[in-house]
Amino acid sequence: MNENLALVGARTDQGPFRSHNEDAYWVSDAQTPTELGALYIVADGVGGQEHGDVAAQQAVQVVSEAFYRLRRSGLSIPEALHDAILEANKAVYDHAQARGGGKMGCTLVAAVQHEGKLHVAHVGDARAYLLLENRLRRLTRDDTWVQKQVDAGVITTEEAENHELRNIVTQVLGNKLDITVHLSSVQDLHAGDIFLLCSDGLHGVLTNKQLYRLMKDNPPQAAADMLVEAAIKNQTKDNVTAVVVNSGLSVPGNSPFVVAAPPRSHKKRLPLWASVTLGTIVVLLIGFAAYALFSSDNVSLSFGGGGKTVEGETAPVMTDTAVPPSAAPVVQPPTPIPSTATAPPPTAPPPTTTSAPTDTPPPLPTSTSIPPKRGCVTAYVLVWEDFQINNGQCGQVTSYELYPGAEVLILDDLPKSVEGPGRGADNLCVVNEFIKVQSTSATPEVIGWAIRNAIQILEPGEDCQP
Repeated sequence: MNENLALVGARTDQGPFRSHNEDAYWVSDAQTPTELGALYIVADGVGGQEHGDVAAQQAVQVVSEAFYRLRRSGLSIPEALHDAILEANKAVYDHAQARGGGKMGCTLVAAVQHEGKLHVAHVGDARAYLLLENRLRRLTRDDTWVQKQVDAGVITTEEAENHELRNIVTQVLGNKLDITVHLSSVQDLHAGDIFLLCSDGLHGVLTNKQLYRLMKDNPPQAAADMLVEAAIKNQTKDNVTAVVVNSGLSVPGNSPFVVAAPPRSHKKRLPLWASVTLGTIVVLLIGFAAYALFSSDNVSLSFGGGGKTVEGETAPVMTDTAVPPSAAPVVQPPTPIPSTATAPPPTAPPPTTTSAPTDTPPPLPTSTSIPPKRGCVTAYVLVWEDFQINNGQCGQVTSYELYPGAEVLILDDLPKSVEGPGRGADNLCVVNEFIKVQSTSATPEVIGWAIRNAIQILEPGEDCQP
């Protein structure tokens, strides 16, 4: 196999604030059976959970081994990627249970280059980008709270980039057995195309223009080094990892490490009148293209594939099914049973008295129980458990979530703020006010602390509006 490892670059660093590195990566090398596809992986251990570094390392090992085993068994690349990531999820989950049941997890993005195509799968907020000519295209859609807010039209993409909850992910490997692996639209690759896999410690601090410039102007290893160093210079709060790959392809079937020279073409010369006409058209087209190019700063960022439009480009169709609104069951407060006391027997018979009969019954006991207030979820909201809010150990992953239109009971409407170590440099705990709620229709039942601004308190007789 002809290999050119100069077309692959990778770098990871703990960053300026972390005490150790919980990122991990895996790249195809000279020993990899790239005839089945050249595989690249980046994983990022989840902050606020135990042994994130172990989760990331185990995930990349399981995915790399399982992918090629499944490919040899006859599975297609998308099937092998999907099933390999599910195997990694179960392996990390089982490892956490064996350690005593504590949570450990990681986000992950994997890409496979094969026969002129690029296949990408991910879970969480690790990302993949594709640079082709003068355009940087994002190929993944984050599993994050802010992305769901963007999809719902609550906030804009620009607001999401600087939102205080941008680091909160809604899905990772290893926290539960039931996960959704996102498969992006398959991309056609051409000679000179470059793709990037990275953790949020990189894409969370560098602008799209910085990513574009450093990827385009440098060979892969230099680009990976400079991307990581730029993130550190920008004071990234997280570990940072970049894997940069030059496709090196122009003809399907070539090794992903071989650059194929374009074939020469031999054409007859055009008549003079045709040449003049064609030249005029070309000049006009070049002028129009130059105007469009420079008016857009030479860079456009988009999601790959077809679907929802984001910043002028199209995105792969990835839908999330919201919990439909439903009426809450009527909660009746218990009626207390009045207590009765037996009087001691009198020592002497009471005097006989005569009273007129009356039809007025004795007064009934009254209940002092107050039913809980009801509320309506107005925006997709995450819900934290008591120990997370009380100890300032929110982490990047919440236990539960609620969707717009869901009705809840308000268990504690006294606003509460997060205290504790999680409010520090890692920015893992949310700087917000919370109220305690209980779902009335979600399965399984959701009980915990939700952001106050996402819950509308309902008046008596008022219902959630769909």
